[in-house]
Amino acid sequence: MDKDEKNPKVEILSENEEIPHLKNVSGFYEKIRENIRNWAQKKGGKQGLQVVEVVLIAPDLFMLMVRLAKDPRISAGNKALILAGITYFMTPIDLLPEVLLGPGGFLDDVVLAVYILNKVLNTNKDVVLEHWSGSVSLLHYLQNITSQAEKLLGEGTFKRLNKYFNFLLKKR
Repeated sequence: MDKDEKNPKVEILSENEEIPHLKNVSGFYEKIRENIRNWAQKKGGKQGLQVVEVVLIAPDLFMLMVRLAKDPRISAGNKALILAGITYFMTPIDLLPEVLLGPGGFLDDVVLAVYILNKVLNTNKDVVLEHWSGSVSLLHYLQNITSQAEKLLGEGTFKRLNKYFNFLLKKR
């Protein structure tokens, strides 16, 4: 395997270029929401109730990152982070694979999205809030999930996700 295959580069597109893998995002958004609703109804119980609130924000965070990736006011460095987050969401096998865990597998995607959005908020707070379409305060969700991330994911998964996120930051 050559060096480029180990460390693929994310290309940043100009504001008028279409992002190829973002063409059918609304279908992906609806699919996530439907899967979460079905899973929550089946899972129920204490465990289902504990994670369902966090998992339900997954589609909204995904769409927020898609909107930010298309916004010309977002820097190339932040777009690279955002595109990495979008790619992580859409990858079927990750730290907590949805294929095996159902919607509960979106916990790692949510935590990574929260890390990325917190980073983008530092330089583009107004733009991020402008694109937020969730039903509650984005800042409240981000603070809440950040404070609970290790508990939600478990110590091992949390450490691996932190390593991944730190890797992304070093690539910027």
